[in-house]
Amino acid sequence: MRVTNNMMVNNLLRNLYKNYTKMDKSQQMLSSQKKFLRPSDDPIGVTRSLRLTTEILNMYQYKRNTEDSDSWLRSSEQAVNNMIAVMQRIRELTVQGSSDTYSPEDRKKIADEIAELKDQLISIGNTTYAGSYLFSGFKTDKALLKEDGTYDLDGGILSGGEIIEVNVGISDRIGMNILGQRIFGSMATTTYDEYVLKGVSEFKGVNIDSSNNIISIEYEGMAPVTITMDDGTYTSIDGLRFIQDLNDKIDASSLNGLVKAELENGVVVFKGPRNITINSVPNSMDVREVMGIEMGQNAVLSKVTVSDLDDIDREIFHGSTAYLLKSSGSFSDVAANDSFTIYYGDNTYTITMDKDYSAAQDKEFIYDFNKKLAEISGLAGHVALSVKDGQLAITADKQFKIEAANFDKLGFNADTGLKGAKATYAVEGGKLDLFNNPITISSGDQLYINYGDKSYSIALTPKTYDDTTGNKFNDLIKDIQAGINNIPELKGYVTVTGEDGSIRFNSDQAFELVYGVEGDFASVTPNIDSSNDRFDIKLGDGSAITVKIPHGSYATIDDFAQALQSAIDAELSLRGKVKVANDGTNISFYSELPITLSPSTGSDLLSSASASSSEPMDSLGFNTAKQGVLIGDRVESGSATQLLGVIDQLLKDLNSNNSEGIGKALSRLDAHIGNLNSVRAEIGVKTNRLELTLNRIEDDNVNLRGLLSKNEDIDMAETIMNLQMQQNVYNAALSVGAKIISLSLVDFIR
Repeated sequence: MRVTNNMMVNNLLRNLYKNYTKMDKSQQMLSSQKKFLRPSDDPIGVTRSLRLTTEILNMYQYKRNTEDSDSWLRSSEQAVNNMIAVMQRIRELTVQGSSDTYSPEDRKKIADEIAELKDQLISIGNTTYAGSYLFSGFKTDKALLKEDGTYDLDGGILSGGEIIEVNVGISDRIGMNILGQRIFGSMATTTYDEYVLKGVSEFKGVNIDSSNNIISIEYEGMAPVTITMDDGTYTSIDGLRFIQDLNDKIDASSLNGLVKAELENGVVVFKGPRNITINSVPNSMDVREVMGIEMGQNAVLSKVTVSDLDDIDREIFHGSTAYLLKSSGSFSDVAANDSFTIYYGDNTYTITMDKDYSAAQDKEFIYDFNKKLAEISGLAGHVALSVKDGQLAITADKQFKIEAANFDKLGFNADTGLKGAKATYAVEGGKLDLFNNPITISSGDQLYINYGDKSYSIALTPKTYDDTTGNKFNDLIKDIQAGINNIPELKGYVTVTGEDGSIRFNSDQAFELVYGVEGDFASVTPNIDSSNDRFDIKLGDGSAITVKIPHGSYATIDDFAQALQSAIDAELSLRGKVKVANDGTNISFYSELPITLSPSTGSDLLSSASASSSEPMDSLGFNTAKQGVLIGDRVESGSATQLLGVIDQLLKDLNSNNSEGIGKALSRLDAHIGNLNSVRAEIGVKTNRLELTLNRIEDDNVNLRGLLSKNEDIDMAETIMNLQMQQNVYNAALSVGAKIISLSLVDFIR
């Protein structure tokens, strides 16, 4: 082959370009310190670097989570340490106060200091970290305790399941918070409504004559009642005598049993189950001057707290599970001496009413019934009657049952059950606004629930709930409950309540709201052969899966439904995701995902296709399938705490000079100090775990960065040596090329 000068030049230039490209890459590697600059340089290496970088970023997040959790726990530990110090001081003062050498005045001084220490405990209980309350569970924006030492939570509940868990590693989570009831304990507590009209100043005394002997009291729903006081003189220290005379006059009027006057710390207070006002009429007493109450001032709706004081001597109690029984009917007349029997725990209790109540006096009955419950040892703080979702309801902290006799006058009957339903699991939907967004339930609309190991369809009442009379939120709750009660297996076990405009399902065991669809089978007792042995199931946005039924004759719907379930479970992609149930007539399918049934090609098992609907779940605030969440033991807003209950009892004993009670306080305080030490130890264990986790993360981070560097960082010495070699080769090539390629005039002419 003839080699021309042009060929030699082209080969030289091509080889020089290749070597120059290698030099350029080496220079870029030196300047970037990386082995590859683009994915095409090393696809496998780039993929590995991306994976290692993701792991490093994850480790960075795990480190942040661990550090945040550690800071949270250290703040919690400091708060608990402060509580222990306060409790130790209270114990020291109690030891002093238990000595018989201390006078009643000395003990009152000790009580004053302990009262201040109690306020300090409440303040510590409301400790925050970065603006979040440490001990309020998920409600980090809500204070744990009120000023009086009862649970606050802004009217909500604090359940035992409100543990804030954070990821500190792959499949490694840690609960970083301590719940308030774990620290303060809980006393069995119930509440009921009471209207309170209270003065702003102490009783001043009054000289009563015909010019100022009238007090006009207006009780909600009644015409004003004139109370005429007898002439006489009451000084500022005669408050109790004035209250006694006033109550005698009230009891002699139509307000008997409706309004009661009391003296609280020198202040006159009117109480009752409905609103109370005092009006100005001729010859009225100047109640503003005498009692500090403005004419026409409305009473304030408040909560009366009833606690089981025996709980201060019991083991530290962290809350209870709620039991609920709702009525389905209306309140009707109750007669004097009507008795109501409640089976609570292992005991039977009977409440006998003292007077008659008309159908319009439901509030009065609830008020008096709860006052009677509060007087019964064993029920006080444990059982309460209230209005829930527009219906009378009984709540308790243990299983209970009622006798139908007379409770039927309150709307309780066998149709709704006569025992409390345990609310261990719950699921809550979104908030509803029926006025602006009415809900229409169409004929055939159903809710579907997996409860226990079975599935059920809950038929709903066809109507439009638009916040008009008979179609309000409470009516919706009542109708859903009626649908549940029509299913014997759910009646008394699954309840529906309204929670601040949202629908909540409650149950005694794990459950879930799911999608459901009824199969349009040609027959529910078929003879299966090759002509009708298949149908298709599609879940969500997935592909349709053909389910094949074993050939044979199915004499009953139960046999066929069981065969369908077995055939579905035989498909790995469907196993555990679809449940089959029947009501004796139709066969339904249930799943957490929207479900579609359709005939398979060449099979007439299904007459037509059918699909689950997102309604009415969407309209009711459940836009996806919902699984019941474990509530566990819980405390409610207004519940008393054991720890502060112990201190309250100690203050009473000190102020009343009760040596025996003061002595008992020592063992109670020791129990709570021991509990606080246990909490501190629990926090210490978590803190130690986080320290170990942080060390592991640091080690993993170093190892991952080392692997990343090894994978993508250059070896400086090797790269410099390669570059130097490439430069030498390049220069040598230029030199040799200049010698072997001598250009002539002919070359230039060409």
